[in-house]
Amino acid sequence: MTLDKIKPHQKVKITAIHGGHNVRQRLNQLGIYIGKHAIVKRGGPFGGPILLSIDHSDIALGRGMATHVTVEVTENQ
Repeated sequence: MTLDKIKPHQKVKITAIHGGHNVRQRLNQLGIYIGKHAIVKRGGPFGGPILLSIDHSDIALGRGMATHVTVEVTENQ
């Protein structure tokens, strides 16, 4: 499942990043790596950026970039 499909307040593990070198590099600069855990604070299927909490930092990620990130839900909060 891609990151843009995750509902708020779910903890996820990043399992893959799809896209070219620039996409992977930009996501890595934001601290989004394969194997990292994140909490989706705000998002949903109706538009707007997705707000993630990774390593005690909040990151706003546009939906276009979020479609490149494959995740698995580890728990609901």
